Amino acid sequence: FFPSAEGVLLEGLVLIVFGGWNLAREILIWQGVIPGQRSTIFVVFGAYWVLQGLNQARTYFHLRKEFAERPSAEHIRWFDELAREVRDADPKADPMALALPTQPFLTAKLLGDTAFFTDGAGEVIIVAREEVNLGMEIPDPERPPVGYLTISGVAFEPFRLSRENWENYCGWKGEPT
Repeated sequence: FFPSAEGVLLEGLVLIVFGGWNLAREILIWQGVIPGQRSTIFVVFGAYWVLQGLNQARTYFHLRKEFAERPSAEHIRWFDELAREVRDADPKADPMALALPTQPFLTAKLLGDTAFFTDGAGEVIIVAREEVNLGMEIPDPERPPVGYLTISGVAFEPFRLSRENWENYCGWKGEPT
């Protein structure tokens, strides 16, 4: 599901070989070298698979160029620890933390001009301060405030917003609470 750069290349090579085999088989049938009935669909699929394989190989070379330097084990370990810290963030104990009951549930650490978000699946989202907007609407005194979150232009469904989350966000954004 999440192949490495080498996995992308291997997928491309498999598609090229499989598509090429289908094309070669149809050419040999057409020339009468091997017995069989000609099938246009195998020619179409064979050509399609070869083209897809070439595109995958091109993607591999693009990935290798873009990510020429792979992260070290120490750097990956540091990032995993940061992701764990973000996932376990508690806005009551940490003024740089958010725990937002959005769909999916998001936790965040607000560090300098950067916000690190994680969702329930462990996916990490890193965005600049300008790309995070949290708004609050107080419907009436008897009900809790409603929050509206937008990250990089993607709006989340309204959710209950706690006082701690609102104060931590305003402190990070430099806005009055």
